[in-house]
Amino acid sequence: MSASLTLLDTRPDANDRQHFTLAGFEAHNANRAPDLRTFRAPMGGRICLMTGTDSVCRELARFLLECGATLYVVCRSQSVADELVHQLSFATRDQACPEVQVLLGDLSLKAEMMRCWREFQAKEPQKRLDVLVCGEQRFCPAKRLTAEGFEETFAANLLVGTYMLCPSGHLAMPLLQATPNSRAVLVSSWEMPLGSKGFGELQVVLKEKAKMMHR
Repeated sequence: MSASLTLLDTRPDANDRQHFTLAGFEAHNANRAPDLRTFRAPMGGRICLMTGTDSVCRELARFLLECGATLYVVCRSQSVADELVHQLSFATRDQACPEVQVLLGDLSLKAEMMRCWREFQAKEPQKRLDVLVCGEQRFCPAKRLTAEGFEETFAANLLVGTYMLCPSGHLAMPLLQATPNSRAVLVSSWEMPLGSKGFGELQVVLKEKAKMMHR
């Protein structure tokens, strides 16, 4: 059994200008059924895990809760978690939605990611994962290394926040593959084109990453 992988690109481009305005969305939505503004898929009993708490992820979190899914969200700090819970509780106040489950951890650190994953497994008795959303969006204008020696933006958005979970990581993929009709969604960022490629340094990082992932 295999999980389905989706890339959600949130960078502004011509497609955004065509569809992601009110007029563009209504024109786009008119050709689709059901109505995306009101449709909620029945997801009771489905288990979802999300990294990232930006506006895109918060809207997706609200949608999943309104669909009845059990949702775990990894938050970097208690203040971020409190704000997320407050916003989601207010947004779904008129509906009988499950409460969001918070996991606290810094996704730029392997040790924190491992701890969050163990906490998720301990809290989730069904031993399944229907939807994984890798949406951590961190942007450090200046180069900054984590305590584990990796550039923070790269570590949070890709190395730890995405790679350790999915698609090649050893944490979430076994559970996704064991869950029927599971989905993995990788969210990109409009900030991505602002960074330099740095392929020479990246090769060094990738070699270190390979060692780190198999310790």
